[in-house]
Amino acid sequence: MMAATTIILLLCLILIGIPVGLALIGSSLVAVLVFSSELLPSVGLSIMSTSSNYILLAIPIFILAGELAIKGKLVEPLVELTRALLAPVPGGAGAATVLTCMFFAGITGSTAAEAAAVGSFGLPVLDKAGYPKAFSTAIIACASTFGILVPPSLTMILFSSITQSPVGPLFMAGMIPGLVLGLTLMVLVAFLSWRGGFGQPESFSLKRLISALISAIWVIAMPILVVVGIYSGYFTPTEVASVVVAYGLVISVVVYKAITFKDIVDVCKSTIRLSCMIYLILIGASLFAFVLTAEGVPQSLVEIVLSLNLSSLEFLILLNLMLLILGCFLDGLSKLVITLPLIYPIAQSLGIDPLHLAVLMTVNIELGVLLPPVGINLFVLSGISGLRIEVIVKALVPFYIFLSVALITMTYFPKFSTWLPAVMSHSL
Repeated sequence: MMAATTIILLLCLILIGIPVGLALIGSSLVAVLVFSSELLPSVGLSIMSTSSNYILLAIPIFILAGELAIKGKLVEPLVELTRALLAPVPGGAGAATVLTCMFFAGITGSTAAEAAAVGSFGLPVLDKAGYPKAFSTAIIACASTFGILVPPSLTMILFSSITQSPVGPLFMAGMIPGLVLGLTLMVLVAFLSWRGGFGQPESFSLKRLISALISAIWVIAMPILVVVGIYSGYFTPTEVASVVVAYGLVISVVVYKAITFKDIVDVCKSTIRLSCMIYLILIGASLFAFVLTAEGVPQSLVEIVLSLNLSSLEFLILLNLMLLILGCFLDGLSKLVITLPLIYPIAQSLGIDPLHLAVLMTVNIELGVLLPPVGINLFVLSGISGLRIEVIVKALVPFYIFLSVALITMTYFPKFSTWLPAVMSHSL
């Protein structure tokens, strides 16, 4: 009864517009007070446990790194480098934008931050190259979703915290899917640009390429620092996040001279605001999971699923459908923290690799941030481009198909997610 009350209250609060974090906390506390007030001390311990989780400390630090990258205009050298490299190819200007997003994903770990940063610099560049604004916006909207798949992925950090899985292998699990999706998207964008006659190829200049590379080399080092630092075992995610922040601050102030003291204050304020929002949702999710576990809901769901004799593949297909539907109504973070405590025990009972599950949930979230009516990337890029959301959604149709095919492929071939972590674990 307590769990049912919590779920009903949660849905009602979300439907009337209460922020998800407050809805999770409110519904859980009301249910505990009404049905099991003796559990209140355990509720306090649950909140303290979530708030003091060392792994989660990486989240605000990576957010700070992303905010510094945006304020320090670190995306600008990347845009120039990718254009110098790919603009001479037919459709190369669009493909260059995708490549910029792939580089920047290794800095931010957030789709919204990546969409805002690349959109601010990338849209004028594509407009100058002759791309229709709706198509340009759709390219950036889709390509910016890689921010939650490749390291440093905030989604993978949350998955690690909720399931107690090591975060290093989770980061590695997203590398191959992220690179494959990025390279395939570059080919798709180049083909659509060529077929639509968008953007005339520019003449190749070796001098321009070398100059752009020299200017961008400091920024390129940031994602390399993340990958090498974590995979080598020298740094934990939290430690490497701190190193990236220090490095980003130095190059923003000393090398590019793009940040003032006032900018640093603004960056800190923005980081605190975003971090508080995320931690509020995480605390609410921990209380929600506590209530469900106290009532034995995860165990009951495992028994129900096992009684249906579903194969692991059938379960994952149903899971994809459920997550895509939820993606129309919940933001990616809320969807993850609400569903994962229920899904993970079932996946374990069916023998599904946690790395495979993490990548599938992340790709689902990538699609979700592009789905109306609550897709965050749609709102971010609508504000930057000035286009109505329905116009962006129409231009996104081929990219919806692309991401859906990617999701199906990742579902059927778990090796995409598990191969690199297995290789790295044997080599270390």
